[in-house]
Amino acid sequence: MASEKVLATFRIDPEKWEQFKNAAGNEGANASSLLLEFVDWYLDGNRLRGKESASPTPDNLDEVIDARIAALLDDRGLTAEAMKERLQESTAYLAHGLNDVVRELREKIEAVEQELGKAKAR
Repeated sequence: MASEKVLATFRIDPEKWEQFKNAAGNEGANASSLLLEFVDWYLDGNRLRGKESASPTPDNLDEVIDARIAALLDDRGLTAEAMKERLQESTAYLAHGLNDVVRELREKIEAVEQELGKAKAR
């Protein structure tokens, strides 16, 4: 049964169809294979974003970014609040490690300055 195929047809502007076929050919594919890939991609739960979100402008950039982040978080079963908490935890962890490095560097600088002071005194 899996080998049975249906011929699907749809209407499209002839110039647009030629452009699509040429673009597919330039990528080493053909129009049919790309359309089949799209169908599989779509059936896997992926969705296209609207034209507004696909082409942000300076006026809607913040909304577009927020919408895309929200969609990505939603796809992963996360909320913005949960992600914010994770980021805060990561930042605190990294800041703690950075403070340790800065402390070690200060100690080394002080030791070098002491040695220089002793060398100058000689």
